[in-house]
Amino acid sequence: MSCRTTPHLFDPRRADEGIAPSRRRYERAREICAVCPALAPCRSWAMTVPTTALGGLLPNERLAPKIAR
Repeated sequence: MSCRTTPHLFDPRRADEGIAPSRRRYERAREICAVCPALAPCRSWAMTVPTTALGGLLPNERLAPKIAR
């Protein structure tokens, strides 16, 4: 699995989507990112896109003060 084959996992939470399903979806996205060979460049790019789970980080994590990752 990859973000290219399951892009819906990385989408922002929909208005009609509950918190628990959204959290499970984002956790699955993180699992995919964790084993991706492109994680470093993807995460660098994701830091510029504040609306979805990219680079293994949720939007609030990308916008939080930079800490060692």
